[in-house]
Parts: sequence; structure tokens; C-alpha cells
Amino acid sequence: MEILPKKYTILFVATVLSVLIGIMAYSLWAKPNPQPPTQYEQELSQIQTQSTSDETAAIETDLQDTDLTALDKELQDIEAELNQAD
Repeated sequence: MEILPKKYTILFVATVLSVLIGIMAYSLWAKPNPQPPTQYEQELSQIQTQSTSDETAAIETDLQDTDLTALDKELQDIEAELNQAD
């Protein structure tokens, strides 16, 4: 004994597949816009692109390209946090 005729079963399967394909297409189409890299990510990529050479000129270039201006501020922040923990 058949509950639903064959054509309704095929229609149901086709509808479910259409809905699933629509959901997949929407999820691929509605990707979020990529965010610009943060300052931390930019600095990290700069560190990773430094030379692996051990020649003096390459080391000097890497040192000149390294930004140490905020180093004192970061050390002061770390000291303040450590003092708060005491």
C-alpha cells in the first residue's frame, strides 16, 4: 500500500533539493566583507617578512625597519598591571 503517489514523492524531493541549493547559494553569496588588518596584524606580518640573512647589512636594515617607539609605553603598562596584581 502506497501512502503518497510517486509523483508527489518526486515533487517533495525536488522541492527539498531546491531549498538546500538555495541555502547553499545564499551562504556563498552573502560572505562578509573582509576587515582591513589591524595595526597588530600589520606589525606581525612585518616581523615575519624580515630577512633571514645573517649579513650585517641585512641585520641593519631589519633594525631600522623595526618600530620601537611604543616599547616604553608597553613596558609601563606591563609594570602597572604587575603592580596591581600585588
